[in-house]
Amino acid sequence: ITSIDFSAVVIERMSTNPSALARPKMQWIVMDMLTLEGFEDKSFDVVIDKAAMDALMCDEGSPWDPNPETRRDADAMCRAVSRVLRKDGVEKGGVFIMISFAQPHFRRRYLEAFEEEVQSGGAVDAGLVKSYRWRVNNEAFGEAGCLEIFLYVCVKED
Repeated sequence: ITSIDFSAVVIERMSTNPSALARPKMQWIVMDMLTLEGFEDKSFDVVIDKAAMDALMCDEGSPWDPNPETRRDADAMCRAVSRVLRKDGVEKGGVFIMISFAQPHFRRRYLEAFEEEVQSGGAVDAGLVKSYRWRVNNEAFGEAGCLEIFLYVCVKED
């Protein structure tokens, strides 16, 4: 397990936490999630985001018409994640799991690169997106309309 954060203070605190010390194979690295520079291409079976993209959205402006910088940052993050995912990981595809408070009608646009879904034989091909080469699915947890948590699962296909 490798955990990253852009804050050296967070990494220092987490890596010296007793629960982290009980997991000697766990790595803690200061890194920018927008590039994942330092990780080789296709080096992970699974990448998990627990509200990291949510943090990018703090300066989004209107969720209906997000500002260009936020869109660029989210795109950079998704491209970096896609780059480090193996195509032959879990169940024959690398998997990006995102845990978020963002509702699907707002978050899927970022995961789908604000592009039209790929058409396959006249039918939409269930969220396969050219830019990231993954299929996007989501589930909601919690009481509907009251602080739901959303799980997005993006399975890489190339």
